[in-house]
Formats: sequence, C-alpha cells, structure tokens
Amino acid sequence: MSRTARTPVALGASRRRQRPDAFARRLTRLRRRVRDAVGAILHLPRTWTVEGVRYRECTREPLTRALAPTGEGVKEYDVRFPGLDAPPPMTIRFTRTRRYADLAASARLPAYRALDQTIRPGQRVFELGCGVAKAPPTSRHFVGPSGGVVAVGTDRESIRYARRRYRSPQLGYEHGGAETLAGELDGSFDTVLMTDAPSELTDDPSARHELLAELWRVVAPGGALILCETAPSPRAPGPAGERLGAWLLDALEGVGSRAITPSGGGVCVVATKPESAERPPGAS
Repeated sequence: MSRTARTPVALGASRRRQRPDAFARRLTRLRRRVRDAVGAILHLPRTWTVEGVRYRECTREPLTRALAPTGEGVKEYDVRFPGLDAPPPMTIRFTRTRRYADLAASARLPAYRALDQTIRPGQRVFELGCGVAKAPPTSRHFVGPSGGVVAVGTDRESIRYARRRYRSPQLGYEHGGAETLAGELDGSFDTVLMTDAPSELTDDPSARHELLAELWRVVAPGGALILCETAPSPRAPGPAGERLGAWLLDALEGVGSRAITPSGGGVCVVATKPESAERPPGAS
C-alpha cells in the first residue's frame, strides 16, 4: 500500500500565509497616522468615508472642541454622495442640536433598536421629528420591503441631507410638523412615532393634548403611538416614562401604555389602539 507523498511544510508557514492581511492592516493604520500628522502640521482638513459617503471637514478644529461650551457650537463638513446617479454634494453644519449619525454617536439609535419587536414587517410608519440620525433607515429594515416610513422634520438642512443620504423607495422625507397629517385619513399608519417632544409641548398642555390627539387619529386599529425620549429634559425633570405615560393617559381618554427602556438610555412609551376601533373606508 502506497502513501500519498506530502510536501514538507516549514514551521510557521500557516502563520505566514495570514501575515499579509495583518501587515496590510498595520500599513493602512500607519499611513493614516502619517497622513493625520502631516495634515495637522499643515493645517489640512481631514476626510472620512462612511458607506461610500465622503465627509470633508471645512476646518481643522476637532468636533468635540467646536461643540464644547467654550467653542463656536458648530462645525461644517462638505459631503459627497456615492453612485453614478449621486445627488449633488452639500455642506452640512453639525451643531449641538443637529447631530449627524455618520460623524458622532446618536442617542436616538438605541431607542429605535429597542422597538424592533414593536415595528413589524409590512407596516406603514409615520415619524414626527426625525432629525438626522439613522432612525428612519432603521425603521425601514423593521418594516421590510412591503412596508414604508414617512419621516417629517422641521429642520430643512436635516431633510435635505436625509433625502440624499438615505435614498430608498421605502423612505419618504417631508419638511414640516404635525400639520402634514391634515390630509391623511383616520387610521392611515400602523405605527406613529414622536421622538424628543419640542419644548412647547412640555410647557403648553393644550398644545400637547391637541398634537397627541391628532397623532392618535391616524393610528390604525391595533397600531401603536410611541413617544420616545432619548435624553433627560431639563425643562421637565423626573422619570421620563411616567411623564410620557401621563401625557398619553390625559390626552387619549384613559388609554394605557407600556414603557420600553433601551440599553443605551432613554425611554419609549407605547400606547396601542384597540383592535375594535373601526378603520374608515379607504384608509390604508
């Protein structure tokens, strides 16, 4: 019986086969450090690429310093989008209240990820106060190819950016507020979401009652109205879950709610519309 001849393998050969990849990673890190060091000396702006989107800072001042209490409170970036049919480039202004998720961590993402069992495939979702985080795209993954997300915000730059950054047939962005619901039929959405309510809702109970009633109107039977707070509000101290739950209880005539606590902090309070509520003819 003959044995198949084996070619002797030098000790450590398997490790050497893995070394080129590790070496390439180290070389890439070294090049990046050298580039950053040279840029710092020459005061050259830095560039980042996130999912094909290129961000080029307009000044060398670090973002953390620009947003510090003693800083200017704003840092600008030139943005170019990928693809042969790419939308035109634009300049964005990162501020203390307008935070771009590609450039810094967003407090909204943990809140939206915590809703993965509440927002289901095939649903139609309305989001009020969408901001510039990746919340609508995250919701898009929840609803799947058969669902859709309509995101509304009052900041024009945020809406312009979102339309270019998160292009998808399942996502629609509109500039405005709750008045955009005026043309919607009762029960038009399976989930209605509002994140970080504006200060006037905290200060004016009548305005809050009117807004929540309008949001509740467009929730379909069996659907949910969700209020999320991603950070403590200095204007409304106390447990956010209890406060949001009380808002819903007061505005929706005794409708109960449940709280979801995201791992990254904040709270989401969910009120579910009874299945017995009749959906008006023509509502989708």
